[in-house]
Amino acid sequence: MEIDRPGLERVKREWMLSALKKLLEEQIVTEEAYRRTRSALLKERPPHAGAAGKSDTGRG
Repeated sequence: MEIDRPGLERVKREWMLSALKKLLEEQIVTEEAYRRTRSALLKERPPHAGAAGKSDTGRG
């Protein structure tokens, strides 16, 4: 059985965002820490499947 790596990463990121929101609601983390961490998690998104084989400039 092959692991769907992009799918696994998406689920992991969604779980982390959910946990982070819960920490904010419970006042365990500050609003600023929440925003910084959420922003960093969202920037880690893997490239879309259509971008495979392309350089960072978008030109393949």
